[in-house]
Amino acid sequence: MNRFNELFRRNGAWALLLIWRLALNRLNLVIIRRLLGVNDIYFQGPPRILGSRFIRFGKNFRCGRGAWIEVVEGADERALRSPRISIGNNVVVSEYFHLAAVNSIRIGDDVLIGSGVLISDHSHGHYGRSGGSHPEVPPCARPLSSKGRIDIGRNVWIGDGVKILAGVTIGEGSVIGANTVVSADIPAASVCVSGATPRIVKTYDQEQQVWRTPV
Repeated sequence: MNRFNELFRRNGAWALLLIWRLALNRLNLVIIRRLLGVNDIYFQGPPRILGSRFIRFGKNFRCGRGAWIEVVEGADERALRSPRISIGNNVVVSEYFHLAAVNSIRIGDDVLIGSGVLISDHSHGHYGRSGGSHPEVPPCARPLSSKGRIDIGRNVWIGDGVKILAGVTIGEGSVIGANTVVSADIPAASVCVSGATPRIVKTYDQEQQVWRTPV
């Protein structure tokens, strides 16, 4: 109380604003807990949660500000009819976390996730050898597609800026270095980092109207 009294004495308007923000954050947390049916959960600031009936949180989930957690229903007929996100116990996430599923994403117990991490099991459009989305179609108009579920084992540490893509399994106890793009399975108890040099993995053949891997 001494801190608030001193703040009121110096600047009453800022003190009222601070109290209002604290009260609003508390109200948002109460609403989120009731919406998700989970009491032992904490978000620093209001998250964006879509498709909450398909999302399961374990005990003692903690997440920083700017979280966006989303399940998209019926986005891809080849994906599961009921897409799911399952988060284990004691998962701790830093700020600006984006978790999105049209298929299935599972995060095991005791996982630590850094800032600015994207975990997504889908992409905008199809890019297979037999045809695919035409580059003249705006990305937002291309149908969502999934190459498979994502499974992250327990005790995994995911560094800042990591991107985890569809069809990937990360084994228990592994470490994913900052800014790594994970597009293939990672064995258990491994340390994974990505190189600094970008490379082109596919180009569009205008004549054949297919995506091809460079030779």
